[in-house]
Amino acid sequence: MQVPKASGDTVVVNQTIKVGAGETFDGQGKTFTASNALGDGGQGESQKPLFELAEGATLKNVNLGQNEADGIHVKAATDAKVTIDNLHAENVGEDLITVKGEGGAKLTNLDIKNSSAQGADDKIIQLNADTHLNVDGFKATDFGTMVRTNGGKQFNDMSIELNGIDANHGKFALVKSDSEDLKLATGDIAMTDVKHAYDKTKASTQHTEL
Repeated sequence: MQVPKASGDTVVVNQTIKVGAGETFDGQGKTFTASNALGDGGQGESQKPLFELAEGATLKNVNLGQNEADGIHVKAATDAKVTIDNLHAENVGEDLITVKGEGGAKLTNLDIKNSSAQGADDKIIQLNADTHLNVDGFKATDFGTMVRTNGGKQFNDMSIELNGIDANHGKFALVKSDSEDLKLATGDIAMTDVKHAYDKTKASTQHTEL
């Protein structure tokens, strides 16, 4: 996929932008970058997110700049899915997208489409709670792991669907999970120089081709 050019407008974010339940935030192609009030864009765990998305929220047409702090946090979305559309990150910090799930207590439904990320030393998508993740149309470049479930944790309802993925220069894995009951579906996956595709998931993973 071809990554679109940003509009040229840059917005410096001093406090987390919260997109409420059922609301839509349209970035109109602008670039959003964090001030030091949120973090330095490194690997520190204490950083704050640029965006926080509530149940049913939509984030679209957003570019993230050089300082992404702790990226995007997704709260629980059991009844109404969260949608991220046309998101492009030029320099991922700690993680680009983290599913919080209200402390892991609730299921989150998350759709990500027409998006891209580069420069993720660690993870692009981190899942800390039961999640139904659907990624359709995503370009990942120079990353550690594209999708990671919380290390060492078993989940009751974790499914990952990847379709239309262009992954380049992954130093660790496309998908990594320690959960025994992971459901993984993949289709139209192109990988170049990605160390591990799916072999960093458990042997019990239910992997199907789309």
